[in-house]
Amino acid sequence: MRWGDVALGEVPASPVGVTPEQEAIRLAKMDSDEKQLDDKVPALTKQELLAAKPEARQQMLEAYLLEWLCNSLQLAPNELTSQQSFSSILDSLLALMLKNQIESDLELQVSMENFLGNNTVAQLADQLLKQLALASLVASETTCTAGEEEEREKLSI
Repeated sequence: MRWGDVALGEVPASPVGVTPEQEAIRLAKMDSDEKQLDDKVPALTKQELLAAKPEARQQMLEAYLLEWLCNSLQLAPNELTSQQSFSSILDSLLALMLKNQIESDLELQVSMENFLGNNTVAQLADQLLKQLALASLVASETTCTAGEEEEREKLSI
């Protein structure tokens, strides 16, 4: 028997004709029963936080963090509290995303250990407020020191 005489299977079917209309991507429509979550989380800036009264800052920061978490986890706002530990609601990827969001919005450096273990949203907000207070004190001290140096230069001339 020669290999050229051997049939290897059935004759292939002709290609399926697909029109551009059939290839068009259509977005799924949501049922009216499904809840729609807002994809936009308003960003809280460092300036807004500093402009607020000191008593209201903790609450503002907790609300911002909880809103971001609820949006990211696709939960209703009443499903999370500021006393829940991060270990029950965050995985490593979400913790990294939250860290990056905080660093870009509030211009503060955050350690990953703040998102591990039994730390809570309230504890993170407290830590961030302490960092913010320290950063604003250092900035005001730098401004005062620079002003004094200019004054010295004027006197020495």
